[in-house]
Amino acid sequence: MGVEKEFEKICRDTLEKSSYQFDEYQLHEIWIGLKHGLSPDQVRIYANPLFFGEQMEQIRFGLEGGLSAEEINFYARSGFSASQMYEVRSGLKHGLWLGQVATYARFLFDNHQMKWIRKGLEAGFSVEKLELYRKPEFCAAQMREIYEGFRSRLLIRQVRLYAKEMFDERQMKEIRLGLEFGLSPVQINLYANPEFDFRQMFQIRTGLEQGLTKVEIGLIINPKFHWKQMSEILYGLGLGLSVDQVRFYAKPELTVSQMILIRLGLQNQFSMEQMKFYADSQFSLEEMEKRYAEVIREREIFR
Repeated sequence: MGVEKEFEKICRDTLEKSSYQFDEYQLHEIWIGLKHGLSPDQVRIYANPLFFGEQMEQIRFGLEGGLSAEEINFYARSGFSASQMYEVRSGLKHGLWLGQVATYARFLFDNHQMKWIRKGLEAGFSVEKLELYRKPEFCAAQMREIYEGFRSRLLIRQVRLYAKEMFDERQMKEIRLGLEFGLSPVQINLYANPEFDFRQMFQIRTGLEQGLTKVEIGLIINPKFHWKQMSEILYGLGLGLSVDQVRFYAKPELTVSQMILIRLGLQNQFSMEQMKFYADSQFSLEEMEKRYAEVIREREIFR
């Protein structure tokens, strides 16, 4: 029987069973499957009104790729979206066996989550590693960060430091990057705190990677600081200001602009009396600027 007659028979049989008319996409998938040499019995696997055209396509790709009937039936389920079917098919295509694919071919995982579990399996991750992130409570982006940690050869005990629901993917990344740099668990724990957002974590990580002492890094480890305030504190330390000098403006109640004004006074070697004249959080920025200018003029006069 020719392709056209087989096509008509499949469509007619479906119509008689369910009174369902295939849409254009579905008809295309039935036709192209027959044109590509699939048998009528193979095409009937997906010539089902329960499947959308995109789902039919994924089943057809599997049949054309030589997957077994058992493998096809494993993901040819209407409850899976086409994207989920793709992830299952990709795992089988790349050599995963059904038992491995079964660990992520579940309705509770979306296709993005399936992807990172699949990639872990394909990378040969141990069961212990996979179990660390094969959890529906982790979004795909969080799974990716855990996956990337193992890909960069972090140890399980290191990845455990950030493989926690309380961290979003951006916080996880900051912790992961610190571990990859070589920071110790003690250093990591200084900022592996959900009270810090990822920008604050970045500032603390940067300071640690620059080799700041415990006392120096302690100046910014305060969730009350905005990340820009932390950056200004780090900048002062980077300029060579002492801890005592930086501590003079390392205060959450000061705005970033106020901090900068105080730092400039320290850089210009203002006396303590001159600093106290304008460096007070009770002053508005405008008042501080006015007083700072007075100190500058006074220094110019007596120079």
